[in-house]
Amino acid sequence: MTAPLQAEVVGGLTALDPDWDRLAHASACTSGRAYLGAVDGPGTFRVQVRRGDRLLAAMPGWRSDGHGHSWLEPAQVLAPLGVTAQRPLIVGAPWAFGGELLLDPEAGEDVVAALVAALREHAADTDADGIYALHLDDRSMQRLAACASAPVLLEFDAAIDVRGGFDAWLGRLPRHRRGSLRSELRALSAAGMTTAFESSASALAELAPILAAAEARHGHAFEPQALYRALERQRQALGDAFAISTVRDREGVLVAGAIALLDRDAISMRVCGVDRSRAGRHFEYFHACYYTPLRACSDSGRTRLHLGMTALEAKALRGAELEPRWGLDLGAQPRWRPVQARRHGAARLAELEPLRRRIATVLAPQRHAALATAFAEAPAPPVVPAGNAAHPC
Repeated sequence: MTAPLQAEVVGGLTALDPDWDRLAHASACTSGRAYLGAVDGPGTFRVQVRRGDRLLAAMPGWRSDGHGHSWLEPAQVLAPLGVTAQRPLIVGAPWAFGGELLLDPEAGEDVVAALVAALREHAADTDADGIYALHLDDRSMQRLAACASAPVLLEFDAAIDVRGGFDAWLGRLPRHRRGSLRSELRALSAAGMTTAFESSASALAELAPILAAAEARHGHAFEPQALYRALERQRQALGDAFAISTVRDREGVLVAGAIALLDRDAISMRVCGVDRSRAGRHFEYFHACYYTPLRACSDSGRTRLHLGMTALEAKALRGAELEPRWGLDLGAQPRWRPVQARRHGAARLAELEPLRRRIATVLAPQRHAALATAFAEAPAPPVVPAGNAAHPC
């Protein structure tokens, strides 16, 4: 006899079942136990579904107080769709700026439905005013969509194909762009600066104030020491999967840097910053965020560099292709209608069109066609003249 499904929401992200990493094996390291334990905090939880002793589905999450990072607050991210939630549940890895459903290959729709039902029960028990999944990848969105509102296109994540190594990546770019990038690559060494992938706590301590200043310029306030402590917890938990991409001047002083997380076959860039008081015109930012990680991918045999969801033009000019990131309302009473989701998606796609006309490779043709079809307005129903109404059956 098949054992029944057991779905539950458990507080906190430490002491996760070892079976969790089996589900996260092919996922980004931000879905694994080490990272989640490092970002555990007030209001965090995990939702999980089992059959007997086997974990079949899981997602981390947290309870928002309405005052978090602007990219992680539904009332800001989903404001065009009328969302005003100030104390929602958010599913996804905290501070990962991405959501991923962890699912056993054998799991069916009943498992996903049980996971969502557990979330809804938890929301009711805790008086949460909504349940939202933010920045989901395609696969996770598709598996959750049957139990959710119409998916909303939130943003695009940029990723560079590094198959074949650094020289192969450069060779795939148009000739005129290769010339510009080679100039940028030469500029740093000509200035006597050096780049590296570092991993020490001291390098992180140097970088934290630079990152805090960079975030402040984008309207996100972080106290440098608090930011250092948060990143140091990640560094210690992730070990070799955590790196610091650095640019140093002739005196060895840090001029620019970025946090990099290393997965099995990819590197994902996190926050990046430049010390504007020391940086010159040597493309320090691009070396810290793009070129040094690209070489690290090449040297380690990794095939993709994930660059995140902003500055899409700069990334596209360096060969990045865009991948959709989605939002879902998992509550029992969705806050938006399908037509609103389609119109929002069509507007986001239209915003991308000038860049796509300039750089055709920025969005794969099949992906663009699929999105355009998904966001197309449904045809209006035919008008039936009065007195000739069709029979309801």
